Amino acid sequence: MRKIIVALLFSFIINCKDNSISSIIQLSMEKGVEFKNLKFEKIFDFIHYKPKWCVPFQDRVICKVAVDMNESSYIFFIYDYNKRLIKEKKIKGGIAPDETAASLSSMIISAEENKIIYVDANDYIKSLDINTLEIQTIGKVSNIVKGYRSKFRIGGWGSPERNGKTVITTFESSSFEEDFEYYFVKFNNLFKDFRIIYKSKKPKLINVEKGLKKRIIFKIDYYAFLKKSPLFTVDWKRNFIYYIPDIERPFLEALDFRGKNRKRFELVGIDSKKFKIEKRTLDLYYDYLESIPDPFKELVQEIRVYPPQPPPLQGIKVIGDWLLIITGKRDWQKGENEAIVYRLPSFKYEGSFFIPFPNNFLKPIFWINDHYLKTDLVEVDEGYYFNTTVYRVNIK
Repeated sequence: MRKIIVALLFSFIINCKDNSISSIIQLSMEKGVEFKNLKFEKIFDFIHYKPKWCVPFQDRVICKVAVDMNESSYIFFIYDYNKRLIKEKKIKGGIAPDETAASLSSMIISAEENKIIYVDANDYIKSLDINTLEIQTIGKVSNIVKGYRSKFRIGGWGSPERNGKTVITTFESSSFEEDFEYYFVKFNNLFKDFRIIYKSKKPKLINVEKGLKKRIIFKIDYYAFLKKSPLFTVDWKRNFIYYIPDIERPFLEALDFRGKNRKRFELVGIDSKKFKIEKRTLDLYYDYLESIPDPFKELVQEIRVYPPQPPPLQGIKVIGDWLLIITGKRDWQKGENEAIVYRLPSFKYEGSFFIPFPNNFLKPIFWINDHYLKTDLVEVDEGYYFNTTVYRVNIK
């Protein structure tokens, strides 16, 4: 009897520690139901061979681009929505207080009160005045957040969700390429009151093998960045985070801001075997990667991966009282993916519609305020460029 009690107590401790799933909910779908309550209005686009980011405001868009491949300097542009250039300024690349740089750890923290607050290279927090394009250095993340760099870091594909001064985003572990672990984190303003909500893990992505004559076989996967991306969204009204643990499997998970009350939502009715791949778009992406100079290219044998169908899940977003789940069902000609919609908190199915979605995943989609941005890879005059499109999301 004593052994049974000890075993039960041990099981209880383990379950509390790993925050096991408390409930599994099946979400059904109905064919032929069209969702008509959201409209994505195209208001701006910007083409450049090396854009770093664009941030929309109500009357203007601020874009940062690299001047050359070495990123020795950058130009900030201010445009209005008639594509009229309001102002531009060239800034030297570097880490001095009035300079800027770029890295995979860049993150837009906020875009309010005439300023863009962002994390630059070397973990420096920068402020950009959207009228004068003056840059100031505010501080350094590693001097504010305990364990930064040694335990975790800003990842290349995390997209923050904001509610006033409060931010929820993801940090990847310092050894993410080996363990694929990442953290949901919450903080106020400039990393004040920073805390970890929950640690999760992506499926391991194996794309490197040993070949003959010491050559390395590298599998180029069109969906690799998306597979590694921590795709999540926040329901601020009900204090819940929804996320996609594995884009290859049709289910979501959710937990509250304490990292508790973890749930799983199984999506019934997604038939991903009918989703189609367009080889031409994949080849455009692969051709672009192969065009990038690489001194070690002779040591690597690259193999292009052509999956039989796209992953079933590719994005997620809460807008108002709706949960949008972006699937792999794509109209390749129009550049749109299907989004299925559920009403919160009842999870009543409200239909599906198609939204603009990028043709590559080198740059993540970006939601901020009532705007949505996607960046497509395009070929112009035998050269490769990126076309960033800004949409205003209107609730009908």
